[in-house]
Amino acid sequence: MDNSDLHQIPDKFLGQIIHNLQSFPNETVNFADPQLRKSLTNIYPVFLVMYGLLVVLGTVGNVAMITYILRRRLYRDPTCAFIMNIGVCNVIMSVLLLPLSLAILLIQNWIFGSFLCYFVPMLQNLRQDEKPLSELQLQDNLLLHRPHLAHKCYEGYPREDGIT
Repeated sequence: MDNSDLHQIPDKFLGQIIHNLQSFPNETVNFADPQLRKSLTNIYPVFLVMYGLLVVLGTVGNVAMITYILRRRLYRDPTCAFIMNIGVCNVIMSVLLLPLSLAILLIQNWIFGSFLCYFVPMLQNLRQDEKPLSELQLQDNLLLHRPHLAHKCYEGYPREDGIT
């Protein structure tokens, strides 16, 4: 690479290249192995505990909700079927996506292959699209346990029978 090639690289990419070279001054580093981010060296156990709690509590809570709906055969109601569907999606996301997100947070280099390089961001964006539905899920979950609060949660929303 000669000097004219360096002038063709945009400054923002040169800055990133210089930063990466300064972060790994040892040329014997094997980038096929995971490299922990230097800024997280002392505090990564905190992240492991927090993400571990999220995975366990999210999975247990959603499985409990799914089990409740299945045992009482509430899945025949469209609202409960919808809540159960969201619960299944949340279990899958908490079991698959949260550990991957933790690894991406802690590891400086990408070790997961080209497929996950494109697939993980798509999964993470699904979580953003689902957020407006989570409020509905919380309201409907409340209605499963306290049906007498139905008029308070849905004030102003048209019901299926036309009564508002």
